[in-house]
Order: sequence, then C-alpha cells, then structure tokens
Amino acid sequence: MSGRLEEACADPICDRVIIKNISAHGARVISERPWTAHRPVHLAEPGGEQYLAAQIIYCERLDGDQYAVGLRFAAHPDSGA
Repeated sequence: MSGRLEEACADPICDRVIIKNISAHGARVISERPWTAHRPVHLAEPGGEQYLAAQIIYCERLDGDQYAVGLRFAAHPDSGA
C-alpha cells in the first residue's frame, strides 16, 4: 500500500512511501530517503488530508537507495495509553 510520510513542522519534507506493515501501535514503511530517529512525522494516504501522528523509531538502509523506517504512532488521550 502506498502512503506519504512528512515531517510534522511548518515547512515539511514529504516523501512517498510503501507501507509494509501497519498495526494500532505503528508501521514499517519503505522510503527513498533517510529519516532521522525521534522526529515527529505524519503518515497519510498519498493524496489524503487525514493522517496518523507518529515518531520515527529507526531508519535503516536497505539495498539500493531505499530505507526501512519504523514508526510508533502517537498515543491518543482517550486510548488509555
């Protein structure tokens, strides 16, 4: 499934990603650029306005010019987490 990863800031860097795994707690996506751990980001559908707030947990280089990026979704106040 394709998606969009973007920094959670006023002038964000955005990248199209492939969502490999997703759960209620987080996701693993494949990106064509490296991302910095512990940065807040948004994961959204490619053209969608709705997104999930997340934090980058890791970014590891794969073969070629691809990176595996681990995300942890932000806890919602009503989730009890």
